[in-house]
Amino acid sequence: MRRTLAILSLLSAVSLGACGGDGTGPSGSSTIVGTWNATAIVAAPVSNPSATENLYAEGFRLKFVFASNKSYTIVSSFPGEAPDTSDGTYVQAGSSLTLTSAGDNEVTPIDLTVNGNTATLVVSGVTFDFGAGEVPARMTVTARRD
Repeated sequence: MRRTLAILSLLSAVSLGACGGDGTGPSGSSTIVGTWNATAIVAAPVSNPSATENLYAEGFRLKFVFASNKSYTIVSSFPGEAPDTSDGTYVQAGSSLTLTSAGDNEVTPIDLTVNGNTATLVVSGVTFDFGAGEVPARMTVTARRD
């Protein structure tokens, strides 16, 4: 589950940039620039999309900060564990956001939608343990801009 949470942290960072809305954030910056806090984090197995697990309800939290210089920082926390921080760079192209982590240069593609101060990110191609071992999953994160 810890590996999944780390992946989710990286993916969540992406959910903030997207298309939609007026295309601008505070002071006319791109839509992704700013500080975002997750308000929903849901995992669903690819084989049974209706069998979801609500990680936000279990206490998992994500905070994303996207800077105008194309760098990002993600802070994730789960009850009983120390917060984890990830950082790197991002590229936004239409409704796609790509994160490249600073530590291992792992690239994470994300599908994005932004509507005003609310963003949704959908990450496919991840795995999650729903109780019977890791299976292919889809993660959906909804976040609100501060």
